[in-house]
Amino acid sequence: MSAVNHMSGNEIVIYNAQIGRGTYRNFEGRSGEYNSLGARNFVLFLDDDFARDIEAKGAPVVWKPNKYDEGKLRAQMKVHVKYRDKYGNPLTPPKIVLCSKKNRTQLEEEDIKMLDHADISKWDLILSMYKNKGNTGPENSVSLSTLYATLNENELDAMYAEEENGEVPW
Repeated sequence: MSAVNHMSGNEIVIYNAQIGRGTYRNFEGRSGEYNSLGARNFVLFLDDDFARDIEAKGAPVVWKPNKYDEGKLRAQMKVHVKYRDKYGNPLTPPKIVLCSKKNRTQLEEEDIKMLDHADISKWDLILSMYKNKGNTGPENSVSLSTLYATLNENELDAMYAEEENGEVPW
């Protein structure tokens, strides 16, 4: 069975997603020009056809100038990574799994900041779309439900993983 990106109801499934680097990733919740302290999120870049399809179904797709292809727009979507509601009450946490050739490790809230700088070869994820109150009325947002991030391992990573009987030494 081949994996195909799709949206069903309020759930969006994306295989081999394109997640930006640097300021486009904020799993830690750093404050900055585009982010308030504690707000964890990342920017997901989308294939144009898929972006138009989910945008027509209400997904909050934004089209911005493509810095690699002048004159064209690139579809992107901000994804929230939530552990608490705006009042600080716990929510059902997203399932975030870091995969290597030998292991899968489910990351806890305090561990996900490592994804800001990790060399990831593949991102597979499930998002949930929901309505919230915006400044100008109701608006749709998306939050992370499930993420499988596969590390891009080099020769030494593989060698040490084998020596540790499958246990990753970090």
